[in-house]
Amino acid sequence: MKKLNLRRHFSWDSVFTKTFYGMLGLSVSVVLIFYLVLNSTLAQHQREQIAATNLNSLRLAASSVELTVDALSQGMTQIMWNSDFVGYMVVPTQQKQELHYRICQQLKNVVSSSRLLSRAYFYSPFNDLVFQNSDALLDRKTMADRELLQAFESMEWEDSFSSAKTRTHLFHYSGRLFLFRSHLLQGRCVFYITGRNGKPVL
Repeated sequence: MKKLNLRRHFSWDSVFTKTFYGMLGLSVSVVLIFYLVLNSTLAQHQREQIAATNLNSLRLAASSVELTVDALSQGMTQIMWNSDFVGYMVVPTQQKQELHYRICQQLKNVVSSSRLLSRAYFYSPFNDLVFQNSDALLDRKTMADRELLQAFESMEWEDSFSSAKTRTHLFHYSGRLFLFRSHLLQGRCVFYITGRNGKPVL
C-alpha cells in the first residue's frame, strides 16, 4: 500500500500550498473589500439620516422662531400705537413725568408677561432719552447698549412699512438677539429676546 506523502504536498514550494494560500488570500481580500464597502454604505446612510433629522429640526425651529417673532411683533405694534407712545413720538421733546412713567410701566408689563424677554427699550431718534422696563430713564449716548442702537441705526433697511405703519427687524448683535420695531412716526421699540435664566431660547 502506497503511503501519502503529506510533507511533500504541504511544503511551501509545492503547487498545492501556493494555490491554497493564494485562494485564502483572495478570499480574505474579497471579504475585507465587501466589509469596507458595506461599512461605507451604512455610514453614508447614517449620515444622510442624521442630516435629514437635523434639517427637519432646523425647519421646526425656524417655524417656531417665526411664530414667536410674529407674536412679539404684534405685541410691539399694539404698544406703539398706544396713545402715550404716539404722543411722545409726535413731540419727543416734551418733558412730562407722568407720560414718562406710563411708558416705562407699559414696557415693564410687556417684559414681565413674557418668558422670552428680559429687557425692553423705547426711544425716538430725535431725542437722546431712552425708556426701559424700569422707572429709570437712560441717555442714548451713555447707556450700556448705546453701541447696539448705533449699530442698528447705521444699517440701511430697504423694506417698506407695513399697513400698521411699522416694520420689524430681527437683529443679532454681540451674541444677543434683539427685535426692533420701527414706527412711521420715528419711534423705536427694542426687545431683548432671552430666557429668564439669561440663556437664549431661540
